[in-house]
Amino acid sequence: MRISPRQVQSKLAIAVILYLLLSIPDPRTVVATTQESTLETSLLNDWWPMLENDLNQLKSIPHATLLLQTDLAIAELKVRLALIKLEPAFPDDRLLRDTQETVFKLSPRVALLPEKLEDYKQVVLEWKQIVKNMSRYWNLKSADDRRALYYYLTGSRIAVNQAILQSGEMAAELEHTGFRGRQYKERSNLNGINLESGDFIIWNSFGDYPILGISKDLPGSYNAVSIVYIPDNGEPSMIFTDPNKGVFVLALEDFKNKPVSSGIVLRLRKDLPALVANPNLPHEAAEKAMAIAEQDILYDFAMDDSNEEQLYPTELLASVFRERNLSLGIRLSEISSLQHREWLSKFGVTNYSFVGPSELEFDPQTLLVGYWADADRLMEEQIQFAATYTALEQMDENTLQDNLSSLPQSRILKVYSSILNIFGANGPIPAGMSAQTALAFKDFEDTFKTIREMLASRVKSFEKENHFKPTYPQLLQLARIGLK
Repeated sequence: MRISPRQVQSKLAIAVILYLLLSIPDPRTVVATTQESTLETSLLNDWWPMLENDLNQLKSIPHATLLLQTDLAIAELKVRLALIKLEPAFPDDRLLRDTQETVFKLSPRVALLPEKLEDYKQVVLEWKQIVKNMSRYWNLKSADDRRALYYYLTGSRIAVNQAILQSGEMAAELEHTGFRGRQYKERSNLNGINLESGDFIIWNSFGDYPILGISKDLPGSYNAVSIVYIPDNGEPSMIFTDPNKGVFVLALEDFKNKPVSSGIVLRLRKDLPALVANPNLPHEAAEKAMAIAEQDILYDFAMDDSNEEQLYPTELLASVFRERNLSLGIRLSEISSLQHREWLSKFGVTNYSFVGPSELEFDPQTLLVGYWADADRLMEEQIQFAATYTALEQMDENTLQDNLSSLPQSRILKVYSSILNIFGANGPIPAGMSAQTALAFKDFEDTFKTIREMLASRVKSFEKENHFKPTYPQLLQLARIGLK
């Protein structure tokens, strides 16, 4: 059948019109900033240069002398903890500040004395338990009290992680042996930590979507969370939200193979009114989360609490406990940085005030059950986060506009992905992510991978020259070398 020139022109005109329609960008989100609930993080930032200096200076001290000094400092720390237990203090108490400063000062010393790592971990975990117990009586509506809580809990964890990382310990697990919680028939074990149904596992995720780790103005805080579900007869599993799979169930054994650098296990206090009335409440909440996971709920990239058809990590947990008259999290901070908001708006985020995974750690309703860390993965995580922030610094509005020429193709891929999702398969664009957001992810990922590969080689050179591993601020400096 012969096609006339007029028919060819008509088909071309239709194709051009479709291409132009597919090229129309999504409405641009107006990004505003706010100063509400903002936490200053300079306290932690000031510690990094001290750590770097001490790692250099302490190497010249004889091993026996350094060991004696460290033993004395740990003994002093134990005495302070005993005093605090006798008379609980408020956030601005000088004794608490001095205790945290000792925790910081011990970190580089223990890094050079791996044989003291276990003692250091034990005393720091006890310190964190004491702080969490005292925080029940603090005014967490006060910005100063919240800032202190963040400083003590996150600061002590970063100090321990740096000691583990620098010492080269392949793995380090720890459970608070003095903890006594509710007992269930079914129990499981994660890196030496006993779990119960309804426990929270919180960790830093640095897998397929490192961009998700910058969601709050709380540097160094955990960015991923799940709830443990242990049926009466069956294997323990974890329920959480995944960008590709939405609300997702993962066997506990499979979680151990995920790229996780460190994490903690939290448990709701048994003296909470809701649990006094119903001791089985955490297990029932976990059971409800499992039921939600069977409903094909998508990941909420917008972080929008009003959209019940999509859920982000803590939104899932908040919903199953809210039904049982228990509110999680204390909203330590929202995303107040305009730069962070502009970054995240390119990736589809529209809401900048929400309960982040890290805030369950600060919630006085929870108890710290245990902690684990892996030295090699801690280094991988820091490299990935440094590459993430450096890649984001390279993004601007012009970069995104340049990629809009690929928007028609991305929207076709989105349709294809949606069809695959109907049949239970994953497409090139995750469910819940728009075609334009996928372009932003692609641009970020390309830059990120280039920087990460370059940074990994620079780390090796740094270690060879300095005889210790670069700290996070040093990684940022190494990542920015040669970039515009």
